[in-house]
Amino acid sequence: MNSLTPKTNPELDRSFSPAGVLKCLMAAALIAGLGLSDSLKAQVVSDNFDDGNDAGWAPYEGAPGTREISFPSDPQGGFFYRILNKSGTDANGLFTRGGSYRADVNHVGDDWFSAVDIVNWNDAGMVDVAFNSIAAKLAAVGPAQTTGYVFGYLSGGPNSPMGLLGIIEFQQEAQNTSTPDLYTGGAALTGKLSPTGGIRLVFRGGAGGLLIGDLYDRTDLLEPLAHIEARDDLQGSVHPNGFVGIVGVNAAEVEVWGESDGTFDNFYASDQNNNFKGFVGTPQVVNLVPAPQRLFYPIPGSNPIQFTASTFAATNTIATNTLQLFLNGSDVTSQLTFTEVATIPLTTPKTNFTVTYTGGLTSNTIYNGKIVVLNPADRGTTNNWVFDTFGTTGTVNIEAEDYNYTSGQFQENHPVSGLDPDGVIVNGGGLGYFDQIGTPGIDYEDLSLQAIGQGINIVQRNQYRSMDFPGTVQGRMSRSGDVRNQYVTNNVGEYVVAYLTAGDWMNYTRTFPNNNYNVYLRASSVKAEAVRFDEVTSYRTLSNQTTAIRGEFLVPKTGGSSRFRYVPLTDAAGNVQTLTLGGVQTFRLTDLESSQQNALEVSELALNNWFSAVFGGAS
Repeated sequence: MNSLTPKTNPELDRSFSPAGVLKCLMAAALIAGLGLSDSLKAQVVSDNFDDGNDAGWAPYEGAPGTREISFPSDPQGGFFYRILNKSGTDANGLFTRGGSYRADVNHVGDDWFSAVDIVNWNDAGMVDVAFNSIAAKLAAVGPAQTTGYVFGYLSGGPNSPMGLLGIIEFQQEAQNTSTPDLYTGGAALTGKLSPTGGIRLVFRGGAGGLLIGDLYDRTDLLEPLAHIEARDDLQGSVHPNGFVGIVGVNAAEVEVWGESDGTFDNFYASDQNNNFKGFVGTPQVVNLVPAPQRLFYPIPGSNPIQFTASTFAATNTIATNTLQLFLNGSDVTSQLTFTEVATIPLTTPKTNFTVTYTGGLTSNTIYNGKIVVLNPADRGTTNNWVFDTFGTTGTVNIEAEDYNYTSGQFQENHPVSGLDPDGVIVNGGGLGYFDQIGTPGIDYEDLSLQAIGQGINIVQRNQYRSMDFPGTVQGRMSRSGDVRNQYVTNNVGEYVVAYLTAGDWMNYTRTFPNNNYNVYLRASSVKAEAVRFDEVTSYRTLSNQTTAIRGEFLVPKTGGSSRFRYVPLTDAAGNVQTLTLGGVQTFRLTDLESSQQNALEVSELALNNWFSAVFGGAS
């Protein structure tokens, strides 16, 4: 049971390097499933295991006698579902794996949905290639023959500083595996998550063969800690439909395979791609405007924030007297209005409300919002999200991947350039920064590849500037969340600068209208980082450039590599800096602290807006 959720009917009808990431995901394929006729329609199935059994679930064992199940007590009442896959000699010489699956859920085509809470896991026993997961489109269950997909979280064990979220496609278990879009948005890093804190995995299909995965804190269901999107261009046709399951794996390279140990709760699966993420009966927020990570939100004349608070259940109610909205730490609940919406005939009142914030918002502001929605027993979710109200005029926006090229050359007001999902070049050839060639020591410096003698890899890390050392990678299939309209319109996934290590830098030259500017860096990081912002004070076209420090971006731990936040330019003490700029000027971003690849990713620089970077006019 979700510790913050009332129980409902359990059978309701309705430290990873890039090479290490690949090794981990390719090594671990799984699980369970049976063949299913396309003519058999799936059902909606939910199970909170409070009946103390797993009726309706079929077992899967990678090796006989290695799977154990139990039903630990939930402190809030009811039970959890623990699956322990013990180490042992696998007759097929593979790895520890096992789980449970539902033969009454058939995921067909693109429209499907599955979710489960992972209440806890044995972190000490799940080192390296070990994870708990949701499995989808499973067929031909059995050792060395199972096919399908798994979407799982690799914690890395107690000494790992970060975790990994990813998708594995598999046929005949580990005998034939692939990792869709592993380096182009199909995997994400997280900070170190507590093995007892509780997470929720949501795995669903999308139009055009998308595989979409989200990892949430199980009590905060608005913005995921990590989000991935992939399209299986190679093997998608092999998996037209199949069952859903929950699975544990341990494929660490030790003399005896280790155990996989996970405790689950609040399973839900459907043949429809639902718009809610929590378990049925959980008070939660959907249809939020502005959405999490909404960029450049134009403030409407009235009612600037609206959302639906619902339990998606006929009898579980919302306590409107305890619903709260906070904006940048201020309680603005008194400015909310509630309109009850009856969506199901004969339901108990107060299960579904449209909530409207009637107060005001301020332009050119970053907002950190929080919505608390509970039931009458004070159980529910606390939902956090971020949006901004920056304008598109009076600002200078610089994409992090659009650093100088050919010894100080730059472009202004250039179009979006890059690759569409099918690898077709959009613009480029001098129009935009795609495949422009920078000069080391003049336009950029990348110490990590030079230190280890590694060459450029256009598949794994040099996808946008394919002749340069800095990592520039794309979310190939991502078109939701914080993807901006110009990228959606051009059908180009956004790029970021990644794989930064201490001492790496890039120069950016633009023409700035005379003004005072606040500067923001939009970045993600799995640990706190500092990025220095310098002005280049000598010729940008020559080496041995001199610089003057203008401030630092103190990037916090954002939760995951796909979870970006605006960070203001400050001094070392955290005081916001305002810059007076005008004319052609060159600025430099230098990573100061990254001690591990993938720790920091930079999207933009904004002057009073972005520096993936944002430069914006300050009053």
